Amino acid sequence: MEWDRFLKMISDAYYGKESNTSNNNQVKILYLPATADKWRIYPLDKAPVVGNEKGFLFPSKFGGLNYAIVSMPQSNVAIIDTRDYGRVQIYVDPSTGAVIK
Repeated sequence: MEWDRFLKMISDAYYGKESNTSNNNQVKILYLPATADKWRIYPLDKAPVVGNEKGFLFPSKFGGLNYAIVSMPQSNVAIIDTRDYGRVQIYVDPSTGAVIK
């Protein structure tokens, strides 16, 4: 049952039924530090766990990377739009070095 609920949240976020705007309509930004060699990203229709990755981002090659957060379907998981992979999920627990502002 949990998986079905998760997929619905992802689907809602993908089709714009959920937004990442606070009361003052500011978009949150995800900052991936330049110290991170690579960061796993996951498709929207799979759980964001090792083994399900769609590809990798390489923040260290670019002095860090920044993305506007489309939504946060669950704690420590953000949905972002990337140039090469399109809309994806990314794990952003504070222990990873990711910063959300």
